[in-house]
Amino acid sequence: MKKFVSIVFGSLQPSYLIKQYIFCAIFYSIMLYAGIASTGIRMMAFLTINLVAYPFAMFVYDSIIDVLLGDRVLISNIVLVVVWGIIKVMIIFAFSILIAPFGILYLYFTNRHRYQ
Repeated sequence: MKKFVSIVFGSLQPSYLIKQYIFCAIFYSIMLYAGIASTGIRMMAFLTINLVAYPFAMFVYDSIIDVLLGDRVLISNIVLVVVWGIIKVMIIFAFSILIAPFGILYLYFTNRHRYQ
């Protein structure tokens, strides 16, 4: 299990993990402040699991967008981009428990040869 965790967390760049955990922690703290977690221990556990899984779910999203768009640059209104960014973080945070296993498995199977 220790090897699995080191492979998965070691395969992403530390700067990427830190950035995603900061965004997720902000959203997590907003949810705690709003009182969502006061509904019970199940909701608190769900939010905490989503907090841990969020960078891997965002990795899946970033990989899909990279495949679809490549190196293209889209020019858009800054308000639209900021609103879309917030909505994107909310949606991926809510479903990260379902999306993250795909990213974790992908990272494990593509990087396991480095750690043998």
